[in-house]
Amino acid sequence: MPSKNEYRSSVRLPLELPARVRWKGLQGLEEAEGKTGNISGNGVFFVVSARLGPDTPITFSVQFPSEIAKASVELVGQGRVVRQSRPGEPPGVAAIIDDYQLVPMSAA
Repeated sequence: MPSKNEYRSSVRLPLELPARVRWKGLQGLEEAEGKTGNISGNGVFFVVSARLGPDTPITFSVQFPSEIAKASVELVGQGRVVRQSRPGEPPGVAAIIDDYQLVPMSAA
């Protein structure tokens, strides 16, 4: 049962998938590669070394292999950071997904 401090509105799936997060930083466009820690219909936790503050706008991509999505696709979207990792969690940021699209990945 979630604690009274949990505000999740949908179920989180514990998927570790390759991910990339981009944001506008002091040095211009910055980027961090990592993986997802979990994902839902309206949010995602990115395991990345970046420390981003709440409300930081981000763009992101997550690679879904064909074993999960029937075909290799990339989830490409925009969102905003809602929190940094908590003690005991891997380093990273949680974000709300504002918009996204699924893009087929070409076979290499």
